[in-house]
Amino acid sequence: MGVVVARAADFTGLLLQRGEELVDREAFRFVGESECESGSEGGSGSGGGGLGGVPVSYGELDRSAKRIASWLQQGRPVGQRVVVCHGDSAGFLPAFIGCLYAGAVPVPAPAPGGSGQAAVRLAGILRDSAARFVLTDSANGPAVSQILAAGGRSQVQCLATDRAGLGDPGAWRRPAPRGDEPVFLQYTSGSVGDPKGVVVTHAGLLANQYAIQQLLGTGAHSRIGGWLPFHHDMGLVGQLLHPLFLGTGAVVLAPVAFARRPVRWLQMIGRYGVTVSGAPNFAYDLCVRRVTDAQLEELDLTGWETAVSGAEPVRAATVQAFTDRFARAGLRPGALRCGYGMAEATLVVAAGPAGRCTVDAAALARNRVAPARPGRPSRTFVPAGPVAGGLQVLIVDPESLRPAAPGRVGEIWVRGTGVARGYWNRALDSAGTFHAHPAPPAHPAPPARAARPGGAGEPGEPGGAGTDGQAGKDGGAVPPGGPGMGSGTGSGTGAGGAGEPGEPGEPGEPGGAGTDGQAGTDGEAVPPGEPGGAGTDGQAGTDGEAVPPGGPGPGTGSGSGMGSGSGSGSGSGGYLRTGDLGFLTEDGLVVVGRLKELLIVAGRNLHPQDVEQQLQKISVLFGSAAAFSVEADRDQVVVVQEVRTTGRDTDAEFPVLVSAIQACVAREFDVAAENVLLVRPGTVRRTTSGKLRRTALRQLFLAGRIQPLHAVVSTEIRRLVKTPAGEPAPAH
Repeated sequence: MGVVVARAADFTGLLLQRGEELVDREAFRFVGESECESGSEGGSGSGGGGLGGVPVSYGELDRSAKRIASWLQQGRPVGQRVVVCHGDSAGFLPAFIGCLYAGAVPVPAPAPGGSGQAAVRLAGILRDSAARFVLTDSANGPAVSQILAAGGRSQVQCLATDRAGLGDPGAWRRPAPRGDEPVFLQYTSGSVGDPKGVVVTHAGLLANQYAIQQLLGTGAHSRIGGWLPFHHDMGLVGQLLHPLFLGTGAVVLAPVAFARRPVRWLQMIGRYGVTVSGAPNFAYDLCVRRVTDAQLEELDLTGWETAVSGAEPVRAATVQAFTDRFARAGLRPGALRCGYGMAEATLVVAAGPAGRCTVDAAALARNRVAPARPGRPSRTFVPAGPVAGGLQVLIVDPESLRPAAPGRVGEIWVRGTGVARGYWNRALDSAGTFHAHPAPPAHPAPPARAARPGGAGEPGEPGGAGTDGQAGKDGGAVPPGGPGMGSGTGSGTGAGGAGEPGEPGEPGEPGGAGTDGQAGTDGEAVPPGEPGGAGTDGQAGTDGEAVPPGGPGPGTGSGSGMGSGSGSGSGSGGYLRTGDLGFLTEDGLVVVGRLKELLIVAGRNLHPQDVEQQLQKISVLFGSAAAFSVEADRDQVVVVQEVRTTGRDTDAEFPVLVSAIQACVAREFDVAAENVLLVRPGTVRRTTSGKLRRTALRQLFLAGRIQPLHAVVSTEIRRLVKTPAGEPAPAH
């Protein structure tokens, strides 16, 4: 059963159609902890009687949103930012859609009541977005007002949307379509730097929703569910907005309910007939460790078709452990899917079945991809899967900024319709991140001599062979309306396909550089919107087909007989620099780590998650770990490892555990882990999406703000670590 397609100029128009056409269909249901319990009323997910939670139909959602929009329209909100901070409650979605109905730009933000960090983050979002309005609820209203007053923003209008006397839906006026305009600002989690507002457009959101549907196979038959925070991109775009795009229903559990008892997530899936649900890798690992055998016997996961693991590196061991353990509850063998994406790409870049890719560790340390060898250290990754339609991925050497050769690790660059416009009000950051262009080749092959003029209707003679030319690759797809980009040359001495006939009196196109004398063949046509594919191994390029209305396709191609050919195109659209490292295989994109968190020790490139994964195998006492480097006279590895100590006398075991960590790192990675801190659970910081905050943890370490249970720190590093009073830290 496919998607209920709604033709709309923007995402707001699509939502309005849903409200008109699906009046009585359930749009979402917010459930509490106790309502996840298994009971006599099984969950088909149809919204039948006996199911708990508060169901909201598309018609009710539409009317609630229009009441809020009517109030906003009194303040002329078109194009203005509106911060939405209901927390993860049922009031969030009507408020978010109400902003769209008013022509405003919603800015999801955490509610201030959860923690001091949430309040600081909310204050930062209010300041950076320069919002004119804040939508919240009665529970959070006083705290929001205090934050506004403390920041000197008392002029910002604040509305509790759960109070009586909101605007009149009958007074609401439909805003003009805003296809190329911002649909919302998605503030990043701040795992690497200060949070930035990603400008997601209506066109980009629609393109990404189609991509999610294609990669995951969702449709009107699907029922989406989860517990992810609403202000997080995966929670908002994948968990709340994707069901509305499909015209189906969502089931939502508060994040705090999952944190207290992870089994609630799995109970919700079975009870409410959820077919698609996703979470970061750590959530699956938590379920493996904390769901008891007795709880497992009561679960029913037979209807869970697609379990997406994303937002952080997906571990093969976690995939296998989760699949094995919950097979007893009916989980399908191929249910787990790996996903890769980010707010800067709206959400998804690639997704696919959770397979395995094992490579040689020594080659990987040199940024090369080579098959694993028996008896030698190896690294196993879960491929992210095929790249989403409408996106092009390029692997680039992060130092030279040239496209990386096949079999090399490089930075992942992305472009396409689903990529966001940039960061809100940060032109310099946007230019460096969203508008990157690869550098030209360092030593281009010398041009071959021109072919002899061909007669009318006859192919020109071959161009002379170039020296050491590499085969070109097909240029990837570009967003509709944008020019294509891709280039390549190739020639050979074998008999190639006939080139295009030269006009009388005009010379044929020159042959490209040769590669190992292989025979060339005619290049194949590329789909509409892509540039002319560059010849590979002497293939002749063909003309790029026209892109959809909105921009001419500039791809060009030419060919001559006897195994020579060329194809070229140009593009003005830049790439998004993801800051992630990876490589491409037949199974799709493989992500190996973060560029800025790469450990460069003794001339070797180590990915911190590789170290962290190996440490998990040492002891059942180990929880989360973080590895980072600190520069003294030389770069040194620092490991912060959580240890569960409840009910055990582990003090005597600490030195043994430290020695085991050091031996593991030396054996697997051939470097010394001279700095090891054993800490209490909860010390290793994570973002709201579950990503390790290694940079933040490194700063805490150097500031002397980590209180270890036991630590071994080298003399050089000890000199750099300060106590809270500013004095050098004592030796451990």
